[in-house]
Amino acid sequence: MEYHSDRFKDASLLVYKNDRLIAVFPANIKNNTLYSHQGLTYGGFVVEQSLNATDVEPMINAFLDYLKTTNVQEFHLKGLPGFYHSDISKAIETYINTKATELYRTDKVLAIDYYQPIEIHKTKRKHFRRHQETGFKIEETQDFTMFWENILVPRLNEKHGVKPVHSLKEIMLLKKRFPQQIK
Repeated sequence: MEYHSDRFKDASLLVYKNDRLIAVFPANIKNNTLYSHQGLTYGGFVVEQSLNATDVEPMINAFLDYLKTTNVQEFHLKGLPGFYHSDISKAIETYINTKATELYRTDKVLAIDYYQPIEIHKTKRKHFRRHQETGFKIEETQDFTMFWENILVPRLNEKHGVKPVHSLKEIMLLKKRFPQQIK
């Protein structure tokens, strides 16, 4: 997160039970609104593995009580996608939803489980072969500029009215740091 720390005022919170750290809430604050950290793709509480469902209610109540002692007027929780949910994460989200909350947005998430075999439907392979015959090709590049400016930014704006989460400069920095993961 340090590569864009200048964009967010950190307000991450630590949750303790009997002087033992049990959860971290990565957060930033803007205009008296506490956000699940906007510099992260996913949000919510990062909890100790030994935490159980009976800890959820007192933990969330303590968290919300603490927020009442601050200047925070709103709290935006960015939940985890279902495929990342542990039972405790689901319990936290469910309990928070029983409080006076309002859903302000849901996002679609696509994920590929690399631990499972990837099956590509035969019609997709057929279309791919047909496009290969017409000179269509897929190749890896080190420069994302053309894709970024001519495809990604216009398409996100046209379809969803949004900009990419990261700037091209940030993606290039991440690619440099993680060359095997970002291609």
